[in-house]
Amino acid sequence: MQINPKVWLLIVIAIIAIPIFGSIDKLPIQLWDESRLAINAYEGYKAHHWMVTTFNDLPDTWNTKPPLLIWIQIVFFKMFGVSELSLRLPSAIAGVVTCLSIFWLFAVRLKKPSFGAMAVFILTTSAGFIKYHHSPRTGDYDALLTCFVTIYCILYYLYLEDNKRGYLLLSIVFMMLATMTKSVAGLLIVPALLLYTVYKRKLLTVIKAPHLYLGIAILLGVVLGYYYLREQYTPGYIELVKENDLGGRFAKNNNETGIYIERPLFYYDLIVKEFFNFWFLLGLAGAVVGIMDADKRIKDLAVWALLISCTLLFVLSEAVNKNNWYDMPMYPFLAVLAAIGVRGVYRILMRLDVSSLSLRKGVFAYAFIAILCVPAYVTMAFSSMYPDPGEWIVHNTNMCKYLKDIYHGAYRPVGDVNIVKDNEYFANIDWYAKVLKDKGIKVNIINFEQVDPHEKVITFQWQVKDYIERTYNYTLVEKSYNNVVSIYQLKGKR
Repeated sequence: MQINPKVWLLIVIAIIAIPIFGSIDKLPIQLWDESRLAINAYEGYKAHHWMVTTFNDLPDTWNTKPPLLIWIQIVFFKMFGVSELSLRLPSAIAGVVTCLSIFWLFAVRLKKPSFGAMAVFILTTSAGFIKYHHSPRTGDYDALLTCFVTIYCILYYLYLEDNKRGYLLLSIVFMMLATMTKSVAGLLIVPALLLYTVYKRKLLTVIKAPHLYLGIAILLGVVLGYYYLREQYTPGYIELVKENDLGGRFAKNNNETGIYIERPLFYYDLIVKEFFNFWFLLGLAGAVVGIMDADKRIKDLAVWALLISCTLLFVLSEAVNKNNWYDMPMYPFLAVLAAIGVRGVYRILMRLDVSSLSLRKGVFAYAFIAILCVPAYVTMAFSSMYPDPGEWIVHNTNMCKYLKDIYHGAYRPVGDVNIVKDNEYFANIDWYAKVLKDKGIKVNIINFEQVDPHEKVITFQWQVKDYIERTYNYTLVEKSYNNVVSIYQLKGKR
């Protein structure tokens, strides 16, 4: 029975819904990149300055990436108000567009909507694409980067297939958008496209295309134009970009723990053991059977996806600094390979003699694939509906849950909120302090020396609790949020 492609589209939307949108605003703003961007976007929203991103009202010298995502987040703050959901919606929409782009490639170009839906299913059940940080569920760069990278790779694939120069120009425009999202990370896949061009024997055709040079002019004009203007506003910015976004981060160890530095197989291990573990063998099978497929369209698609995946894996593995989200743009292409692998399994099953089972071959094949899929989807749906940021950050997360509840009116403090903490970086706490000020709630973030011995204070760090209990007479007013947030009424020093 043939299913209408529009029905497959509805199935894809249903597949996407829970992994991307389920409880998307349940967690408070997360530490590190999401909280940094949240402050960048909030301060831009309040001060109406868009060219120079700021942190604590000073030009941000740590996050030096182009501000395309921050600009979009500012627009969403203006449209929907300041909230966790508004901050994360651009990433969620980018995740949806990525999924729909992969589905379109199979459904419209290859006339195989069922395998397009399978590719989306694989992608949205992969922890490399959907997780509690750096994903379509959080307000950091990687979902938007992955969206633009996926689109420009698809457009370039279409250009080589159809020889329509408009596809080439659009591909470079989306390459520019990827670069304006996360700097040079948007260009790491370009060598794979060059290799695919050589495979297709169209290198000379591309070099002769005037749209190539028009596109490059647009890319360089926009990107270099932004960097030039930013340098005029904040002299020294380009030097910071060189250190933060270019060779410095690629070639130098800036990870204080050094945990990833000496592991050349770090990303391979992530793919096999954690982020693509449900689908790795099918992806491997897809690469093999795809390259050997008699259908040239499938063969070319497999080569395209394999070259992109392997190139990005190689480039990232060569870098000194490695983090478990840098490989996110790889997963749409791994999903394509795994979907081709599922197609291979399906074709094998359709050749089996299942007459003794009193089943039609199609029913048998679909039942087998469904059994394969259910555990992956249940696992991902559960982790989306009940997100857990992990033990390493549990104290900070619970403190921010407390502040989030105040911000959304679930809890109303009496008087100022005085948070005592050490000098550790907690930008998400800073963000809640800023947005609560707009609601008339003053949040004071103080260190040990600034404590008034007769005021009410809140803390969440065990070492600060220990200091307070050793230094002051006190009454423990409240201990909540998994026994992490402690409120003390101080009654003078001991």
